[in-house]
Amino acid sequence: MAKRRAVNFPRPNAVIAPQEIAAVAPGMFSALNIDWTSFSPLTAGAGVSITGTWPNQTISSSGVAGGSSGQVQWNNAGAFAGFTFSGDLTLVPSTGVATLATVNGSPGSYGSASQTASATVDAKGRLTALSQQTISIPVADLNNLGTGVSTLLTAAATGSGSPVGSASPTLTGSPGAPTQSPGDNSTKIATDAFVATSYAPLASPTFTGSPAAPTQTPGDNTTKLATDAFVAAALSGVSASPTQWAITGGLPSGMTGSSTTAAMTVSALTATDAADAATIGYVGSKSWAVSNGNAINGYSGGTTLPNSTTIHMYDCHGTSGDGLYAIPHSSYPPSAASCPSGYQSYVRRLFSFMTTGAGAPIPFTAFEKEGGAYRAYLATQTEDIANTTAPTASRTLAALNVPVDIRLAVLTREWGSNSSYTCIFTSPDETDVAPAALNSSSVPLYDYAVGASGQMVADTPLTTNTSGQIGYRCSAANSVYEVTRGFDDWRRS
Repeated sequence: MAKRRAVNFPRPNAVIAPQEIAAVAPGMFSALNIDWTSFSPLTAGAGVSITGTWPNQTISSSGVAGGSSGQVQWNNAGAFAGFTFSGDLTLVPSTGVATLATVNGSPGSYGSASQTASATVDAKGRLTALSQQTISIPVADLNNLGTGVSTLLTAAATGSGSPVGSASPTLTGSPGAPTQSPGDNSTKIATDAFVATSYAPLASPTFTGSPAAPTQTPGDNTTKLATDAFVAAALSGVSASPTQWAITGGLPSGMTGSSTTAAMTVSALTATDAADAATIGYVGSKSWAVSNGNAINGYSGGTTLPNSTTIHMYDCHGTSGDGLYAIPHSSYPPSAASCPSGYQSYVRRLFSFMTTGAGAPIPFTAFEKEGGAYRAYLATQTEDIANTTAPTASRTLAALNVPVDIRLAVLTREWGSNSSYTCIFTSPDETDVAPAALNSSSVPLYDYAVGASGQMVADTPLTTNTSGQIGYRCSAANSVYEVTRGFDDWRRS
């Protein structure tokens, strides 16, 4: 068993050998008293300064070489002699400086109003990378923005869709918009200022300068704007002071053909229109044919003339000039609008003719009379009345083979057979009267009489009604006959 010993401090300049300390074991000392105040003050070695008195002394590093940026410094480098460092710390024993590993970033300031710093940290909490990133937040990452805000931002960011989130938005209040340049033909929004300063109001606008408008079709009876071109074209060839109901020329010749091949030539024409409002016509003759159909110089009913009917020939005038156009009795009276397109400004009837039971035109020779009328002599005369029992109590109206829809002065011959009776022929507009007795001079005098000594043939000028009829009545129920030779047409309708 070791012997206990007492150690008293201070012991001036006492030194305890290491082997003595190593030999110290539990129980060897019963008491250890250290009088610190008795120790000598600390003394500074080379490169170190110590100030103050014990126990409030200060050790400074003055005179010790310091490390640079990114390094750690130890003042007692010799204390680490024999130590080995690893990892990110490198010791320089001679200077007491340890160097730290650098970060993958450039020195400087990071972050701004439009950029943010982006750092990468390793498992030891060290920065391994440092950079700046532009701030950009995807619209899809925006949440809790309120109704409609997300849709609005999406449309603004992508440039697609409606900013208010609907296909046909209805704006309320007084939304504003830029004022576009006048004449900007785009899909930009235009404000009231753009419209109000550039265009006239729709209601009662006042135009200035020389505004243009479309040229409408002649005969267009609507509220569309009409230009000067429309008026000038419609009035081309129009006399400022037309002669009332004047007509010269426009008569047929060479009237031939069947219902499908009918054709004729019509002479040059100068005339007022049907309303006596304008002078129309053409220079030189024109050719007409049913084969032209319902085009100008053709027939409104197609390419075949109807059987046993009246055909009226008209001059149609319009922006395309003048042309012939035939219409049937069933379409009488026509208007300018009945004519083909381009010829619908004015219209005037020139003459009329009949067709046979097979639809062929009944030809006649025409010549002009005073006042624009014409006389037509039928190429073949027709017997239109052949009654063996003449009416006596009142007249009978008989239709002649002449045009209808108009009044005509017909050229006829009448006669009878048997003996001792008289007959009278009248126009439908005349009063119906009984003829005077045979050999009487009383009124009304008869047109012809059949006596014991023979018969008399009459040539009586009569006017038809619009059905092409004349009247006749006899003193006895005997035979009566009438032949139509031609007619005079006043061309007033």
